[in-house]
Amino acid sequence: MGQWYRSDGQLSLYLCRYWRETAHIETAISMGRYPITSAASQSYPLDITIRLHELDIPHSAADRMKAQLYQQHEYEEIESSGFTILIGPKPREAGRSRPAELDIIISEVSRWHTFAYESDHPIDVMKITKRLADLSAPILKSFNFVGSPEGHETELQKVFEGGAPILSHICIGGIEPIACLPPLSSLTFLHLEDPFDRIGGNEFMDIIRASPALVSLHLSGQVINLGDLYQLALQREHVDIATLRHFSFFANPELKYGIESVLNTIRCPALESLTISNFDGWYAVDDISSPQTLPLPLFPFLRSLELCRCFGSDFGNAFDLTHLPALNTISLTGCDDSMSLLHVMLLTQEKDDSDDVWAALRLIRLDYLEASAFDGLSELIVYRQTCGKPIEAVSLGSASMKKYPEKVEWMKQHVAVRPWEGSSLL
Repeated sequence: MGQWYRSDGQLSLYLCRYWRETAHIETAISMGRYPITSAASQSYPLDITIRLHELDIPHSAADRMKAQLYQQHEYEEIESSGFTILIGPKPREAGRSRPAELDIIISEVSRWHTFAYESDHPIDVMKITKRLADLSAPILKSFNFVGSPEGHETELQKVFEGGAPILSHICIGGIEPIACLPPLSSLTFLHLEDPFDRIGGNEFMDIIRASPALVSLHLSGQVINLGDLYQLALQREHVDIATLRHFSFFANPELKYGIESVLNTIRCPALESLTISNFDGWYAVDDISSPQTLPLPLFPFLRSLELCRCFGSDFGNAFDLTHLPALNTISLTGCDDSMSLLHVMLLTQEKDDSDDVWAALRLIRLDYLEASAFDGLSELIVYRQTCGKPIEAVSLGSASMKKYPEKVEWMKQHVAVRPWEGSSLL
């Protein structure tokens, strides 16, 4: 039996028994007051979520209720703004996703507003992408796909080839994008995360070329083969993205060719925010002997720069980031020697034009400072006030503020001190 209720304009159905092999999903969905196919629900755009995972250990009251209702170890969850269905058990063998369980959802593709899919099994990934291949999704705005191809060679598979004219938000993780690539012509937001195999340089640039309206690009983890990208950069191959405003990616700052290759092949002159993160843990090193130095392009409109887990002295010595005339905010997260980067603003014998370095900078965000770094930051604050380009605010982590209260009090006399709000990536 099932129970329907309405909450915030949504219709929900919780089924208290798993489906028998002979049951018809259409019969169960038509139970209750507002079945999905009725006139009462047909005005609702659908937000679809499909997850194929083992049932986690419950933490919340809702999770405990689900665990009591479903004594099976696995389940399939299909969710939309119109209804929620928990279906189980999910067979453990390879053919565990029964097509009939998705038929009624796919039949409503014209109403899909968002689509999110997660699976830890490659067979599921291949089956769902084939189901999505020829569909048309006229009001689909968001596509989020996380899968596992382990043990299976990635197959080229496009989805929604019937069209998705307003699709603007895409997130793909765990697999190469070519395994589930939707239309990109209206794309404004793209997030790619840790595919099983790194994307080749040419393949990545083809994706970017097909996204002429891209505003935000985020590459989390080891997404691209940086060796491939370096070879393309040497040949002066690049993609111009005039619309790109926000860009984040991972690279090892000790291997200069990585950062230089990304910024030379993805040309974004109107960029406003840039985040570069060091790899956390294992990462691939390409076999490149004596790589050439590639000059960094200019970023005349960059207002925010964030560096995560980048060793200050190594990064500061390897890259000249002083020519950022519009830089308003700099954030340093998990950097061992943050002051070595910030000292580029101080007058030295080598740089007699340091008063022009980051002249527009007003906010410094640091997750942690030791006593000596506090002293260096205080010196910087005083110097900027002297040259008429004052720092207006500093954001500090709570641990530093608690450990050095007297230094924080001095700082409050000169700038606004704000609590650390965290990194955009970590």
